[in-house]
Amino acid sequence: SLLPYVSQSVDACDNTNLQTDVNPLQNRSMKNADLRKLAEKGDSDAQFRYGQIYEEGSRDLKQDSKEAVKWFRKAAEQNYAPAQNSLGQMNLSGCGIEQSDSEAIKWFRKAAEQNYAAAQANLGYMYSTGKAIEQNDTQALKWYRKAVEQNHAGAECNLGTMFYEGRGVEQSDSEAVKWFRKAAVQNNANAQNYLGLMYKNGKGVKQNDSEAVKWFRKAAELNNPSAQDNLGVMYSFGRGIELDDIEAIKWFRKAAEQNHATAQNNMGMMYLYGMGVKKNNFKAVEWFQRSAEQGYAIAQCKLGEMYEHGWGTDQSSTKAVEWFRKAADQNHPSALYHLGNMYEKGRGVEQNNSEAAKWYLKATEHNHAAAQVSLGLIYLSNKGVEQNYSEAAKWIRKAAEQGNILAMSKLGLLYLEGRGLSQNDSEAAKWLHKAAEANDAHAQSSLGIMYLVGRGVRQNDSEAFKWFLKAAEQNDDSAQCSLGFMYASGKGIKKNDIEACKWFQKAAKQGYALAQKNLGEMYIRGSGVK
Repeated sequence: SLLPYVSQSVDACDNTNLQTDVNPLQNRSMKNADLRKLAEKGDSDAQFRYGQIYEEGSRDLKQDSKEAVKWFRKAAEQNYAPAQNSLGQMNLSGCGIEQSDSEAIKWFRKAAEQNYAAAQANLGYMYSTGKAIEQNDTQALKWYRKAVEQNHAGAECNLGTMFYEGRGVEQSDSEAVKWFRKAAVQNNANAQNYLGLMYKNGKGVKQNDSEAVKWFRKAAELNNPSAQDNLGVMYSFGRGIELDDIEAIKWFRKAAEQNHATAQNNMGMMYLYGMGVKKNNFKAVEWFQRSAEQGYAIAQCKLGEMYEHGWGTDQSSTKAVEWFRKAADQNHPSALYHLGNMYEKGRGVEQNNSEAAKWYLKATEHNHAAAQVSLGLIYLSNKGVEQNYSEAAKWIRKAAEQGNILAMSKLGLLYLEGRGLSQNDSEAAKWLHKAAEANDAHAQSSLGIMYLVGRGVRQNDSEAFKWFLKAAEQNDDSAQCSLGFMYASGKGIKKNDIEACKWFQKAAKQGYALAQKNLGEMYIRGSGVK
């Protein structure tokens, strides 16, 4: 499990980084002017190289994608495979030319059929994703395998992904690791990142955080944003390396500035909790916003919370609902719960318990404990849904078994009252004790009563006093009244009318009727009051 303030980047190989092999002219020492002359004479190598210079830009040639396309096309039309692959990439990205997946496929195929490994890898990618062609894992595998026969690192990484996901082949973590490693040792950053994840999660290899850090670092230093984010996670956990929030945020920032959504969310979390940086809710909102606008559900949900509470931004229930809904549409469990909660409270939307129950139910499909107890309480309330004690008990029990404090307290009361399940004082005491130990004031007060009267536990005034005091100090009016009774009667503590009046008064000020009555009687008798 991850710490609450970071999210793990679990990206597989980034297949969108299409492949370009080393071109034969890269080691020639040639001035741009001389290269152009050669290109104009029809030398396909020179045309391709000249296109590359325009694609990247140089000291004396300004970057110009349209010029790059022009020269790539000249070479491609001479059947020069590297240029055909590059022209396919330009068509796919829409750089310097109108975007066209079908044109990209055409040029990738021409180069691939000449046994050009990068194009084979790219054609495999097109089949894998179904871009402008019918999705076909068998064809993807075919072209990846042709490329890996030439030790093409990108294809090795993508083939590893196919084994990891069990697409077109029998799923095999060990085979995935084999291909990731082949690509990783060739310095393929995507494969290094993915190999790090395999070590981190113990898939296909023995779990080893130190090895995970090693591979994440290699890829991170090659500026791979997913690896930078994952390395930040390892620093934030202190897994495989000494915990260091400053290093964590350094790597999160590198990835975030490359527009990596998970890292942007993690930056938001670090600012929200003041981990490695000074706590700053405004900065947190900025990073959550950047991530959320990319459709990252965790950030959308967190941004909704920021708007709901007015943390780092103007409070807006309407905007909170908007972001919760965006994340809920992606089936994010916490967002489903929060959206239900907004409907139950009527914040940012018209109050509607039926709608609240609908969203809570969706969240319970993900075993969300807060949603389970909230759904149970709606079934108890007879508001918006038909009252059903059995359903209420079912959902409250599920949440209680996950350690939800409110649910444990409510389940204890259901056992005590025999609502939705068989009345059982021992079970009531058990669940109330769990909640009381977790510092739930209502459970502490109820448990005090159990000890006072000896229901489900051996009668014990001292234990009763102890639990009443714990709850009373949390301003629980019922416990304050009970504590006043203990002092007035001398049960579990030495009789003390002054202390009794003090606690009756605290409860009475909260409008607790029995405390008001008891305090009135103390005044009548002149006990503990002047």
